[in-house]
Amino acid sequence: MKDYYETLGVSKNSSDEEIKKAFYKLAHKHHPDKAGGDEKRFKEANEAYQILSDKKKRQQYDQFSSQGGPSSGWDFSQQGFSSGGFSSQGGPASGWEFNFGEGGFGDIFSDVFGFGHERGGASRGGKDISIEIPLTLEDAAFGVEKDLELNSNILCEKCNGGGAESGAKINTCKKCSGKGFVQEKIQSILGTISTQRKCSECSGRGSVPEKLCSQCAGKGIVNKKHPIKIKIPVGMPDGGILEFAGRGEAAPYGAKSGNLFVRVRIMPHKIFAREGDDLFIKKNIKLSEAVLGAEILVETLWGKIKLKIPSGISSGAEIKVKGNGMSKLHKSGKGDLFVKIEIETPKNISTKAKKIFEEIKTEGY
Repeated sequence: MKDYYETLGVSKNSSDEEIKKAFYKLAHKHHPDKAGGDEKRFKEANEAYQILSDKKKRQQYDQFSSQGGPSSGWDFSQQGFSSGGFSSQGGPASGWEFNFGEGGFGDIFSDVFGFGHERGGASRGGKDISIEIPLTLEDAAFGVEKDLELNSNILCEKCNGGGAESGAKINTCKKCSGKGFVQEKIQSILGTISTQRKCSECSGRGSVPEKLCSQCAGKGIVNKKHPIKIKIPVGMPDGGILEFAGRGEAAPYGAKSGNLFVRVRIMPHKIFAREGDDLFIKKNIKLSEAVLGAEILVETLWGKIKLKIPSGISSGAEIKVKGNGMSKLHKSGKGDLFVKIEIETPKNISTKAKKIFEEIKTEGY
C-alpha cells in the first residue's frame, strides 16, 4: 500500500495546512508543463493530496494502514467486504475477491483505484442554484413576493420528466436486465474487486422507452428561461440567504430537484440607515426649538409620528423611539428608531433677531 505521507514528505501528525504546503511545493516542482517537470511524481503527489486533504478519506486511510493494510489476517468483514485472506507476502491470496459497496473504505478505494461506486436507481438530484437579488428597505421590513426569471433545467413538459414519447412502450433494459446497475470486476493490488455501476443504457432506471421524447431527446429535462415566484419574509437582513427546497435545477426520471439559494442585498435608503433591527435617522431642528423644546414630525417606515424634543437638547444627541425600527426576522416585534438631532444655526438673521441674541449673550448664554 502506498505511503501517502511519505509521498508528500510529511509526518502522520501533520496539520492540514502543512499537508497543503507540502503538496503545493511538490506540484510546483514536478508540474509536467514546467521545464524539468516529472509527470509521474506530479500525479503521485496529487493522488496523495486528494486523500490526505479530505478529513473523511484521511481517517479511512489511517485506519486502513494502521490495521496493516492489505496484509495477512487483515479483517475486511467489518467494512462490508466478503470473506477471504491475504498471502504471507502481504498481497492478495490466490482467489481473493471482495465486494465494493457503500460506506466503509468506498471513498478511498474510488480515488486510489479509479472507479466509482454509484449504484443503480434514480439519477442524482438536480444542481442547486444560487442567485442574488436587490431589495428596498421597505421590502425587507414588510416582506414581499418577487417575480423572478431563471435560466435553468426544468422538467420536460411533454414527457413530465420521464423521457418517453407519449404512448411509447417501456421495455426492460437489456444491458442490466432491469436491475439499473451492472456488475464489474477490477484487478488491483488488492486482488479482484467487484463493484456495481449505474447502467449507462437506462441511467439506472432499469427500463428504456421504445421511443424517446421528441422535445427532450429522452433526457426528461430541458434548459430554458422560466418565471418563478418567491416570498421574502419580513425582517430580512442585508446579505441574508433564503433556501427554497426543490426550486433549483430539475433532475430527470423522478430524481429530486436541487434547491434555490437567494442572497438578499438591501439597497441604500435615502433617509434611514440600518444596523440589525434598529433604524437611524437624522433630523434638523431650529435653534429656538433646541432651546425651548418642541414637538416635531419624524418619518418612520410605518408612517409619521410626533416626537417631543426636550428643551436644551444638544446637537448630535440621539432620541430613542422604541418599537419603530425594522421588523424582526422570524420573531415578533420590531427594533428601535434612533433620531439624531442636528441643530441648524441661522446664517442670515434680521436686525431684530441679532439684537435679541446680543441681549442673550450679555446674560451668559
